Amino acid sequence: MDDLSQRTVKSLKNAGFEVQPTSFSDITSTGEMSRIREYDELPSSDSAQILRYFPDFFAVHHSAPPERGIFFVALANDGMTLTKEAQDIYQRYFPRDLLIVGQNPRQELVAIWVGSRDAPKPLDQVIRERLQI
Repeated sequence: MDDLSQRTVKSLKNAGFEVQPTSFSDITSTGEMSRIREYDELPSSDSAQILRYFPDFFAVHHSAPPERGIFFVALANDGMTLTKEAQDIYQRYFPRDLLIVGQNPRQELVAIWVGSRDAPKPLDQVIRERLQI
């Protein structure tokens, strides 16, 4: 797990979330699903693209109402950028409860909900606003 992943998980856990890895590499790491990694290229079907761009984590806060305490988390690459393909898949197939997490130039964790036009905010602030605390 890289630094961004570790810091994101730590921050979410500190806020009371249970965090499960759900990325393509996590889903295809064991069992029959690992055979998918043998393909040179995944088919261009919608299902294959959803699998390829599946968010990195699934977060659940057990004491928060489900509409506030359950969401996916996708890690952004450089800054807060996602590939065009990832953006399209997230907006087309995933709920608006998808939190994009990245780093600002000072290496602080920042986040924004998918489809939002707002500027990224510190991750802790986004979580507090989500939980209304």
